[in-house]
Amino acid sequence: MFKGLLVMLVFAAGCQAAHRDMGAAALSKAEALTIAVGIANDECDALYGERPFAGADFPLVFDAGRWHWGSLDPEGVHGYSVEVSFDSHGGDRMVVIYFSNDSSVRVIQVRDPAVGEHR
Repeated sequence: MFKGLLVMLVFAAGCQAAHRDMGAAALSKAEALTIAVGIANDECDALYGERPFAGADFPLVFDAGRWHWGSLDPEGVHGYSVEVSFDSHGGDRMVVIYFSNDSSVRVIQVRDPAVGEHR
């Protein structure tokens, strides 16, 4: 009896998670742009105390199931460069950001607020 109940609970939890993933709508371009700019400015603020990025600074591109925004450019926006990417639903986020005077580029994984952990 206990073993059968455990299997049913695991199956039900798996079905619920699968339903949640299938029911999640992909982000619109406007939503994705807002997220990308927010991620870039939040990380730049945390590292350098600046929020220099605006939506019009870079084109937003959807490629291979991921949104991409930014460009690693030595001149950058006020000296800052950023590349942001995340999946079609806004998860699996990654940001690369640096100031043009940096001697190296740091790759930083951003916490996914929906999951509550670093991705």
